[in-house]
Amino acid sequence: MKMSLEEKSKNVVKRAQRVLEIAKRMAERCGWQVRNAIEDIRWAPGYAEPGYSSKHGMILLANWNTVDEYNRQTQSREIVPGGDLPKRLCDILEYIGVDIEWSDEWTECSECNRTFRTSPDGFDWKMASAVVGEEMLCHECIKKEYPSQYLEGLINDPTNADTLDIDLSEHGWTKVNDDSYQNGWHPGQTDSSKAIFAQLKDHNDVIFQVDRTGQFDVRFSAWVRPSEDSIRGVVQSTYNNTPNISDDNLFDIVMEQYKTSCESERDRIKEIVNNEIDCPRKARQSYEESEEYYDASSRRDSDRENFHSDC
Repeated sequence: MKMSLEEKSKNVVKRAQRVLEIAKRMAERCGWQVRNAIEDIRWAPGYAEPGYSSKHGMILLANWNTVDEYNRQTQSREIVPGGDLPKRLCDILEYIGVDIEWSDEWTECSECNRTFRTSPDGFDWKMASAVVGEEMLCHECIKKEYPSQYLEGLINDPTNADTLDIDLSEHGWTKVNDDSYQNGWHPGQTDSSKAIFAQLKDHNDVIFQVDRTGQFDVRFSAWVRPSEDSIRGVVQSTYNNTPNISDDNLFDIVMEQYKTSCESERDRIKEIVNNEIDCPRKARQSYEESEEYYDASSRRDSDRENFHSDC
């Protein structure tokens, strides 16, 4: 009877686990180098790298090289006892149907434990992962759970750029260029992210995004949103021109200038506006709670009493 893919996958995993257990027992009779090589084998349930797929849901990452060491007497490298075990194990696991990768080229997502590349496999490769906080995350987990935290780390940094192809317009950003900027070895490819940032930074937050990579060049875009200082300036200018404006009308005027349909960006602008509105209130409240205000109030009360007594 023909097995289903699910049954085949379970069989592959079961056989692989049995082979690994045997390899670990064999490594116990070898030196520390071989034991470490076998103990350092890592497992991932799938790929988070674009363009890759696992047939049976079992990917093993390790250093599959033959273990050797330098012999000072012969002045050459020699295979240690049992040093061919990682290579033999790799061949058996591949024959069974396990996906084999190199641990110095791949790592796992801290969220979903799937694996992705940390080094390129071609000229057009773009990293599909990033460090968010202190965790290494794949592009899918970042887009699903941590887009804001990820983008926050890219703002106003001309030496860094988004490589995950996030739709920045959905997060309130506006693309500056129609055609990609270009930097590379070909004539005319002289666009500089630092120079572009210098032109845009006065009134904007800026994020760069890699559009395409090639053997000798990179193409990228710049995205902007109004900076906090810019929004504060509009609030203060509106206050100066219309001192008695209501809070709601003030927010409407600011939003009219920064038109956006992105809810998160509207919330960000509203928070900045509200903080700017609260500043005079907080300053007044702080003054009224201060000793200076208390002394001034006491003097006024004393002056009133003296005035009435004189009358």
